Amino acid sequence: MKQSVKVILFFIFGFTSYSSLSAQEGSENPCYFDEYTNNSSIYEAESIIQKGVEALKINSLNAAQSNKFEGNVKTIPVVVHVLHLGGPENISLEQIESQIRIMNEDFRKISGTNGDGSGVDTELEFCLAKIDPYGNCTDGVVPIHTPLTNHQTFQRAKLKELSFWDNTKYMNIYLVKSIGGNVLGYSSFPGGPPDEDGMVMRSNVFGNIGIAFPVSGRTAVHEIGHWLGLYHTFNGGCGDDVCTSGDYVCDTPPQASPNYSCVTLNSCSNDDPDTDDLEENYMNYTPGTCRNMFTEGQKLRIQSTLENIRTNIWSESNLIETGCNADYTPPEICDVVAGFVTLTKEICIGGVVDFMDISQNKAISWQWTFGGGTP
Repeated sequence: MKQSVKVILFFIFGFTSYSSLSAQEGSENPCYFDEYTNNSSIYEAESIIQKGVEALKINSLNAAQSNKFEGNVKTIPVVVHVLHLGGPENISLEQIESQIRIMNEDFRKISGTNGDGSGVDTELEFCLAKIDPYGNCTDGVVPIHTPLTNHQTFQRAKLKELSFWDNTKYMNIYLVKSIGGNVLGYSSFPGGPPDEDGMVMRSNVFGNIGIAFPVSGRTAVHEIGHWLGLYHTFNGGCGDDVCTSGDYVCDTPPQASPNYSCVTLNSCSNDDPDTDDLEENYMNYTPGTCRNMFTEGQKLRIQSTLENIRTNIWSESNLIETGCNADYTPPEICDVVAGFVTLTKEICIGGVVDFMDISQNKAISWQWTFGGGTP
């Protein structure tokens, strides 16, 4: 007996107004990192990162090896998966590019930008991928029409089923309309489960134009810090030792709890000399407008993570493969890449499958044909 599958395709278009979040970048629950991360994987990665930090400290003192660390800028290819239902959360390429610019300003401490604070240049840059995993030209953005844009953190694994590029070659960022619990974003930690590697953020705090205006774009910088092995500056409270507890960074003062304003506080006095909390640090919870620096110790952790855990993603061979090498010249216009996906792997006869569009490079019309189905 010939079996047939009934296929129903539906696209729901909604329009929701976004309120300004300029005051919420230091809100009550801006980052879900501490609740989300897998502690067992963190402990294993932490040991690797700390050993790498010590090695980098030694290398930085050795003039013959200093070029291994100083002056060697690494580039990370990025893919942005935009989950949407046809509303304003389907943000423009220009808004995404504004966030990439902010990330580069902050991690490179670019003069004349908000990132030019009292901290250091981490010697790390980001590039929207120009070549996708199948060798196609891409703008580095995958729009996905799906109800999962109204995201709950327990659904994290489903995002990979929708769209995922090899995390050893691309940094995966997922943008959603909302995250349960009024969360702005959260990230994986180095060494965690590969199928959940990357970060999830709300589209209205990504960049500083479009529906993100007038926020600062610091949410992404903060979450990428976690992806690179950084903890919150207030991790573990005051702790016992400024180097081996708290955020495991010697030059970030111990901090009892998050700072939610730009007012200077001194919440711990067990450091010598006793110094104020770093309200301007990207890994704090202060409003984005007053966050403008990474410390030298945080840079060491970032570079250790890249040298010891995330080793392939910034390699020259991978930059060539993803189109992020300096010599790559992309075409003026990328051809449309058709694609769709379903989370329904098995159904009964007469059942319904929801197919979700993941076509790349600004498709403007669609024609769907399913043999044996009824679209």
